[in-house]
Amino acid sequence: AHVWAWPNKPRVAPQGYRTVIEAGLIGPDHNVVHFVYSSDEELKALADAGARFTSTPVCELMGNPSHSIGRVLALGHKPSLGADNQTKVAGDMFSVMRYAIQSQRLLEHQADPTRPDTTAPRSSRDAFEWATIEGARMMGLERRIGSLTPGKQADLIMLRADDLGIFPVHDPVNTIVFYCDRSSVASVMIAGEWVKRDGRLVYASTEIARKQARMVESLNHLIEKANYVHAPA
Repeated sequence: AHVWAWPNKPRVAPQGYRTVIEAGLIGPDHNVVHFVYSSDEELKALADAGARFTSTPVCELMGNPSHSIGRVLALGHKPSLGADNQTKVAGDMFSVMRYAIQSQRLLEHQADPTRPDTTAPRSSRDAFEWATIEGARMMGLERRIGSLTPGKQADLIMLRADDLGIFPVHDPVNTIVFYCDRSSVASVMIAGEWVKRDGRLVYASTEIARKQARMVESLNHLIEKANYVHAPA
């Protein structure tokens, strides 16, 4: 559920969560996205009820002085990460991880300006976990996906460790979070089947072209129905 309201605009149903929490309708199967405008009391009640949380830091910082990551960390919980509005921001998790960890570090440094410059309040592994196992946990699938563990579904993302912008790799997790991007992905396996291999999608090129044509058709339809005129930046 999106818990959202633009600045200076109240939520439509500010007491909505209190009602459903008291009715016992909130549990681990409920994912709260944003929770930027939740009060501390509401956020704690959601956490106590077992809800799980997703932060979309890039979009949340578009209209707020902070995102929601620190608030859920303060409750002893961990967020998962999302991109949210992909008409405005990139949806790749490399960008989201980097943005999340650096902005959270900034906010924590600002909250404690006496912290020594040599100590980072959060590590790259934090961001890596938010983007992987915490995403699986958010969906209730942590026993099947989200980490490379015996018995789990074979989901693999293989990155080019010999890329000149990465090589030599000293700290794999730090490299993934702070150096890699979509071009680093060499191969992808989902549930034991290759969907990308050696830099190429394992997918018929004619089918890709057909889907691209439908995307353009859909875009033009929406623009026409909205009577949208693009204004120069």
